[in-house]
Amino acid sequence: MGLFGKKKTNTGMPFEEIDSVEKAQVEIERGGLERMYIISPSLFGGSENDDNILYVPAGFSVQKDDLDMRVADLMREGHQCGFDCKPIYKGRSVVPSKIIFSYRCDGKPYMTVTIKIW
Repeated sequence: MGLFGKKKTNTGMPFEEIDSVEKAQVEIERGGLERMYIISPSLFGGSENDDNILYVPAGFSVQKDDLDMRVADLMREGHQCGFDCKPIYKGRSVVPSKIIFSYRCDGKPYMTVTIKIW
């Protein structure tokens, strides 16, 4: 928590003030944010376009990478898997306050994971 209760990146910019992709890009260059791919390009063939990117604090994408690896392992075992991604935003910020991932395998719910960001 920063001054007056505003959550900040590790470079000091409050998430509320990151209200454009351009500001997010500056924070990526400073090391305060990173890109999280909704659909992993390396594992699942997702694109590297803006519509497949969420901007999250540095270090958060490792949580998604771990989830992706679990699902990739199931798929290598022959399971049919998929997921839904629902980012939740506050105000005009392009940094989601949380992201809800709902995974399914073989037509059945497998797990739901919420990553709380701010």
